[in-house]
Amino acid sequence: MAGPGGQTGVGRPSPDGTARIVLLGRQGSGKGTQATRLSVLYGVPHISTGDAFRAAARNGTEVGRLAQSYMDRGELVPDDVVMEVLGEHLLQGKAEPAGFVLDGVPRNIVQAEALAGMLGPKGLDVVINLDVSTEVVLRRIAGRRVCTSCGATYNVVDNPPKVAGTWRQARPARRRHRGSSEAPARNL
Repeated sequence: MAGPGGQTGVGRPSPDGTARIVLLGRQGSGKGTQATRLSVLYGVPHISTGDAFRAAARNGTEVGRLAQSYMDRGELVPDDVVMEVLGEHLLQGKAEPAGFVLDGVPRNIVQAEALAGMLGPKGLDVVINLDVSTEVVLRRIAGRRVCTSCGATYNVVDNPPKVAGTWRQARPARRRHRGSSEAPARNL
């Protein structure tokens, strides 16, 4: 029997392509990895704020260009801009979004309230907080690499490439905040 929000069991959204899932957690906590898995499991798109920002910038929307200007300066994108980009991406001209796995938003109460208003009466099926220690996320961030050939993401410690030595052809993944090596720790 389905419960509130279409749940078919405790903490388990319906697998009919309408699941609405939010993943919370620090940078490096595994949100992207788990979002990809949940997206496949429930047949819904994985939407990260970064992907939504890049799509808006690529499409040349006004809010996309504004978000890109903040990112180019290495600054956090303000809440109102984040939510406007996300709204465009989620709604795509519809009154209410279908299913999704959100990765990295909401990050605060202002964004959570804006998301609730955007989602309408159905709301969310489940919110998952990935609680990972600072030590672990800093190690993960430091070990991230992106293959310059195919774009695959690797971690030289936790998830090395399948072919030995190919990591030498990869480059460190671009970080949102450039500068000192303390930047990732400041932003956790």
